[in-house]
Amino acid sequence: SIGSNPPFVNNYARSGAVWGNKVYLYGDAATSGFTGLWSFNMDTHAWVNETPSGTAPPYTGIWAPAWVADPDTGLLYLTGGATTAGGGNLATVFVYDPATNAWQAPLPNFTSVRDFHAAFIFTRPADGHKLLCVVGGVNSASVSFTSNQCYDFTTAAWGAENADVPALPADWWAMGYAQKAHLGTQPQLWLVNGVVADELSAATMYYDVNSGAWVNGGASGTTA
Repeated sequence: SIGSNPPFVNNYARSGAVWGNKVYLYGDAATSGFTGLWSFNMDTHAWVNETPSGTAPPYTGIWAPAWVADPDTGLLYLTGGATTAGGGNLATVFVYDPATNAWQAPLPNFTSVRDFHAAFIFTRPADGHKLLCVVGGVNSASVSFTSNQCYDFTTAAWGAENADVPALPADWWAMGYAQKAHLGTQPQLWLVNGVVADELSAATMYYDVNSGAWVNGGASGTTA
């Protein structure tokens, strides 16, 4: 383990997942000394280059993926990204179990390769199915997306793009993203800033799980 300063410098991990007292992230494809799975212990302030059991991703670095944690199972999902610096060329979903420090069998690939995207897990009110969704992003041909796609854990299959969640009103990538909890109700899935319709933007938007619609959250009040 290493002290609170990470052993790598500016990087394109971009996204991580929190479980327990640790933040997990995956090395990018470009930064020296930053490969494989890393954790940061928020109690001890120690960085560790983890050596999980199971079958690890076949890439030592993944550029700008999106992570999301399942609050029910504790499993962490590493979605999309790129094998080299630039736009996305992966549609993979790798699954990590922090309780056993082990990689699980990956999920099937989604349809459109993408990085700099968002990822969410929520339960659809209509039928109680849990969904893992990837939203927005950009690919290696510099095509940015309005589309999303959701994996249904009940049917063990990806739905068609935009079938479970409507498309974004504009293409969006490099956003911050978070799930805002609401006691006793479904969460709001927030997108913040990034590049909207090819312009740096201070826009925010959230998906209202109960109404099934994207809602304008207003300008963030910070620089784009």
